[in-house]
Amino acid sequence: MLLDDAFKLHETTGKFLVTYLDIQPIMGLESVNYGELLHAFIAGITILPLIAYCYISGDRTYRKFFLDLTLLLTVLLFFGIFIDIIHSYFSDTYLLGGFFGLIEDGGEMIALSLIAWYVLFIAISNNGRQVYLHSPLFKMIK
Repeated sequence: MLLDDAFKLHETTGKFLVTYLDIQPIMGLESVNYGELLHAFIAGITILPLIAYCYISGDRTYRKFFLDLTLLLTVLLFFGIFIDIIHSYFSDTYLLGGFFGLIEDGGEMIALSLIAWYVLFIAISNNGRQVYLHSPLFKMIK
């Protein structure tokens, strides 16, 4: 994700896909937004078998950690994809464009900060007590 953001890979690939597939703008969004969505989909589908293999071959502790990271990554993707699309839709409106830009960037930064905090928390809390983020969530659903 860092390389994608630093080198603007999703923007470059999105523009290429729009040109190659002749994607037309619809529903008030630019065609490059659809190219970027297609890039995200292709990247997700490409890495999914590796993620599935790692989850299946991991032990119980790894699976719990994996579920927590997946939960936090879902929050990041919500802001990075869904809110980004809304931001793009309102980008020509000063007030709404600025608002959704703030929500998008702020949400991404908070989600990435939570991911970094959680990985550090797991790395340094080696006192035998294992606490996972998804446990209270699943108890509330049951």
